Amino acid sequence: MKKLIIFLVFCLSIFYTFSQSTFSMEEVVRYLASPELEGRKMHSKGDTLAIQFLVNQFENMEIKPFFNDYEQPLCTRFTLMGKKNEICSKNVIAFVEGSDKNMKEQYILVCAHFDHLGTTQGAYFPGANDNASGTATVLYLANHFAQNPIKKSIIFACFAGEESGMLGSNHFITASPELLQKINYVVNFDMVGRYDQGGLCLIGEESSNVLKQTVKKLSKRERVGIKGSASLFLQGSDHYVFYKKNIPFLCFNTGTDRGNYHRPKDHADSIDYKGMKIVADFAKQVIEELGSNSKKPKFKKIGQKKAEIDNSEILDIIFANPNKFGFVYNFGIDCGNEITIFKTTPKGAEAGLLAGDKVIKINGKTFSCMMDFFDIAKTEKEKPYRISILRNGEEMEILVY
Repeated sequence: MKKLIIFLVFCLSIFYTFSQSTFSMEEVVRYLASPELEGRKMHSKGDTLAIQFLVNQFENMEIKPFFNDYEQPLCTRFTLMGKKNEICSKNVIAFVEGSDKNMKEQYILVCAHFDHLGTTQGAYFPGANDNASGTATVLYLANHFAQNPIKKSIIFACFAGEESGMLGSNHFITASPELLQKINYVVNFDMVGRYDQGGLCLIGEESSNVLKQTVKKLSKRERVGIKGSASLFLQGSDHYVFYKKNIPFLCFNTGTDRGNYHRPKDHADSIDYKGMKIVADFAKQVIEELGSNSKKPKFKKIGQKKAEIDNSEILDIIFANPNKFGFVYNFGIDCGNEITIFKTTPKGAEAGLLAGDKVIKINGKTFSCMMDFFDIAKTEKEKPYRISILRNGEEMEILVY
């Protein structure tokens, strides 16, 4: 009988280990970044498919919804060029209850946004790093903690609409303001798929002494090299809406990703999946440590110098000065391989540009997305600027001095 019990325990341990190892972050990234999901733009077919996929993942893990349902609907209304519009999506929220009866009413929120830029004017934006990688990491951690609960409860949130102005995370707060008193920490993942290009970047540990001490201790133990975030500064992702409510946070990131950021080449084959696991396993240790600390953390405001670690990408856009080409466009409308002129500057009008013209080349250089266009605007100095346009279906070139 004793041998039989030992054998059964052995079999159960093998099954448990196997079930733990079957979850694949790579498979999640490849699906979310696939052409089928069309870039997961809010209020699109791809957005709907992503939401259903996330719900199915939590159901398969047998993790409970945090609210009555996994899906938390949200809509926002806006006016664009005189026309009223409404876009809608859904957050996907799940929940693993804490194991300690005295601490389970304290929450750690583990989150990432799942939306991206979609498909526009022939350009497809897979968004593998931004932010299929962060979403896959949240699911990986959910799978682990569903089978290994910590003392505190964990909310797993996949937020919609981050690219449209952090709509999902803002809605989560405004719809349930009473939760803010129960959330001890926010752990956010945004672009964690480039570990091989610079290691792990963290921001937010200064928002709590506990966070700072935990990161310092575990990074030495786990031998993870950490540096300040090079692009995801304080206001750059969903953690910011919680920071404004005085909740300490950590944001995991793997650098600027300048060559791929908001570009069509941010695809699944470019992701460092081994590095993603290093980041996810380190985050797992951090969450376990935070989940065993019974004290409610004291929030600390991050100093301005630390909050703006590196805003060079934003400055690149500001000083790119695309208006030098003689036209103004609506930045709120994503461009693909062409830009529709909203209005002309005086020198553009003098050269012959018209509102409604579609710009397809600058000095013979094409672009596939807005970031490519900014690169051209920043670096192009050869004058006169040769602006290639489409007008009434015909291509023509106009010189702007």
